[in-house]
Amino acid sequence: MKPELEKLTAYLDHAGISYRVEQPVDEPNVRHVVWQEVEKSIRVSDYHIACAPDGKHLAWVETDDYIYCCLKISDGRREVFSWIPESYNLWYGMLIHLIAWKGDSLVLIYREQHRTYICTVRNNQITLRHFRGHRLAILEDRIFFLEEPESEIAAQVSLPALDQLPGIPLHELESQGVRLGEVAFTNFYNPDDQLN
Repeated sequence: MKPELEKLTAYLDHAGISYRVEQPVDEPNVRHVVWQEVEKSIRVSDYHIACAPDGKHLAWVETDDYIYCCLKISDGRREVFSWIPESYNLWYGMLIHLIAWKGDSLVLIYREQHRTYICTVRNNQITLRHFRGHRLAILEDRIFFLEEPESEIAAQVSLPALDQLPGIPLHELESQGVRLGEVAFTNFYNPDDQLN
């Protein structure tokens, strides 16, 4: 079991929540932690869990596989943050591109029907940016993306502050080996292209 999954199950044990760990038939390398809440089953994929560098904070995205989706952060003993991510259409669902800690900030990047959202959480405060379209690349200290699907200039923001940085022509990025894409793209935090 992945260390992140072990920390989540330890938190659920501490909270007295009864759960089970499942392995989807069509995803042999993925585990889900599943538990029951009032009239719905909650699921967390092991790819949607992140342990903070401090060793005690844990973040995860939980869903009921329908319209409920929530980002939660625990200090190991109790929930300290909860946020329902913005979405134009919750029925469409969300594709989580990244959940990772950068220092004391949590970075969450997700895609919904019309936009891709980049957000950071630090001291329970959210910084949020979004753009139309879905082409992006995630590097260690910045994110490149196309503000408009047809653009030839890639916008960029710093991580974790999300400060706007100067745009770069697509051909320059490609010459540096940076690949923008919707599913297959450069992802410093996930170099093996697992479930971007």
